[in-house]
Amino acid sequence: MTPTSSIVQQVARDFARRIADRPEAIALHISLEEEDAIVLWLETAPITVADEVALHELVSQTNEKYPDEYVLLRILNPRDYHQFDPRRSRPQRAEEVPIHEVVADINGAEDTRPS
Repeated sequence: MTPTSSIVQQVARDFARRIADRPEAIALHISLEEEDAIVLWLETAPITVADEVALHELVSQTNEKYPDEYVLLRILNPRDYHQFDPRRSRPQRAEEVPIHEVVADINGAEDTRPS
């Protein structure tokens, strides 16, 4: 079933809270792709494979919170894109999710602003 826009935004805000204190996180975008996948497009500073694994562990936590949704993380790491800007891999329809502005309280309080 296609996730509602409210669910998509909740997933985005949840992941944004999880990465808000990560200095390598530059920008986050979200799109709804085929097979109803919620795709998180995370632009990073150049990071190691270990850093990428840590980011995938964070999206696993978001997946656990939203078990009925199909959430994927696409890391746009400049280290992996030698010939072009990694942001070109992100679909134009992807919407930006502010990483730091959505965080009402990094210690776990829910963001109650309307979607």
